[in-house]
Amino acid sequence: FTDAQAQEWFDLKGIGKSPARFDFKKLENICGQHIAITDDAALLHDVTAFAVAQDKVTLSDVKLSRLQAAMPQLKERAKTYPELLE
Repeated sequence: FTDAQAQEWFDLKGIGKSPARFDFKKLENICGQHIAITDDAALLHDVTAFAVAQDKVTLSDVKLSRLQAAMPQLKERAKTYPELLE
């Protein structure tokens, strides 16, 4: 494309004066909504994979069964995977 076409297609009208900011509270809220609607078994699988990837938490069979039993209540409050593991 030509310079004239580029100037026509790409202008600065949509750019605001304020700088863009990453909203961590909004991200946390979206993550919490995703956790709340995720199936318990799928969420348990994902949280287990997260724990293994972090290499910080070892989930024994007892911990896994407790986490699975508490998952419906935890899903209501947790907004992140680390919160589910606490």
